[in-house]
Amino acid sequence: TRGTAEAFRSIADSDTRLVLITNVPEGLTPKDYISCISVNERAHGDSMGRGLGEYMVRHGLKYAGLICHGEQNFFATKQRDGAAEQVLTEEYPEIRVCGKVNFLTEVDVYRKLIGMYPEIQALYVSWDGPALEVIKALTELERTDIAIVTGDLDYAIAMQMAQGGMVKMISAQCPYEQGEAIAMVAANGLLGKAVPSFIEVEPISIDRENLLKNWKAIFKEDPPAALRNAINRSVGAL
Repeated sequence: TRGTAEAFRSIADSDTRLVLITNVPEGLTPKDYISCISVNERAHGDSMGRGLGEYMVRHGLKYAGLICHGEQNFFATKQRDGAAEQVLTEEYPEIRVCGKVNFLTEVDVYRKLIGMYPEIQALYVSWDGPALEVIKALTELERTDIAIVTGDLDYAIAMQMAQGGMVKMISAQCPYEQGEAIAMVAANGLLGKAVPSFIEVEPISIDRENLLKNWKAIFKEDPPAALRNAINRSVGAL
């Protein structure tokens, strides 16, 4: 991005080798870094768009809203949000996207949400941090009937899903596998071996039925007892 490009340029011009995560700073070319490692952002957005579409069709919902990242210089989130919107509009003709807002900070989401269309029944939110702000706002508005699909897995968003709350589907990155890829390309780059300039790791689609299994697959540890108990207590939640 523009804000960090100068700092990264100074590193690229030194003897230090760069491995980037998710975004390539403005002005850098593949000769300036070993590789960039990212989730497959198109698949990430596609998974969320399809998860929202399938949930809405299954429950007879027609009106969707999109809450997207407003920073257009972030190629990753721009690709993610675009893929989600494309899937919804092209593959689910029975669904109407009747509201869309962009945000620059997570706090921004709260303010912009207040003016959204009252007919909205389900929301796409670009990632989990803003989604938690949306949940706060909707709770204050007494609109906890709205379904939410978002990206990235952490404890707070997982508990929302486990408790049968507003979060119905999550597309999760695989940070462990991304870390393995970073280590491998760094080592191979330092050894002078050729590596791809961009590597994508596929996301995992998560719902309540596979949450516990995929928690272990993503974090390489058993899910917390509170998460397991929440799933057991909310059996039958939509």
